[in-house]
Amino acid sequence: MQMCSERPSSIFEYLRSVDILLLDGLYTHPPTCLVVFRELPELAKHIVSRLLFVEQPVPKSIVSGWVDKGSQPLLQDACKALSDLRLWHSVDGNVARGSWGLNKKYQESLRIALFGGGKPLLGDMGSTTTDKYSKNAEFLNTYASERWDALLHFMVGSESSEVGATVRDVLLMSNLMKDDTADNPVGITKHGFHFLLMSRQAQVRMFLFYYIGLMYLFDNINIYEYQHGFER
Repeated sequence: MQMCSERPSSIFEYLRSVDILLLDGLYTHPPTCLVVFRELPELAKHIVSRLLFVEQPVPKSIVSGWVDKGSQPLLQDACKALSDLRLWHSVDGNVARGSWGLNKKYQESLRIALFGGGKPLLGDMGSTTTDKYSKNAEFLNTYASERWDALLHFMVGSESSEVGATVRDVLLMSNLMKDDTADNPVGITKHGFHFLLMSRQAQVRMFLFYYIGLMYLFDNINIYEYQHGFER
């Protein structure tokens, strides 16, 4: 099972391709919403910032008035990006008139990401117990870099590199690698080669989106099976 038939080359292409229910699930995760915000075109960021604490839809004529006539093409691009990512919607469905309203799930999660509140993202951080196995930042950076290199080496078929089952599932379901069959051993796809050419920062962001999507998909499969009395 793949998350989509054609593998995207950017985070935005991935978000445009996923199921609407999966996207709604991603937008309940504040850090994910913050990453999406940071990757938006500058004008789209400005629009989201102005609407972040506005509870009512805003007339499209007002939004258009935020940009001078010479920059209308930039506004059209920003509006398209926000619509494609389902960050806002036309309240009455009219392309030219009516009002824009932010996606409520995204709006709430972005507020939490920027200003705090909501459920703790990492559990209870108030413990004062000393961890005898605690590591310093230099060790963690080195370890993370080594593990990421191991993932990339695994993708290109290095026999000296192995990854965990969850990482392997993400690589396969995101179509960065092809599945293992009798005739074709597990290997990298053309989308995987494109992934290797991306910056490390972009690679990590993309992988995390795939991982979150996979976990959300599995959660919903488990819920469905529980409700219908199925067993794996």
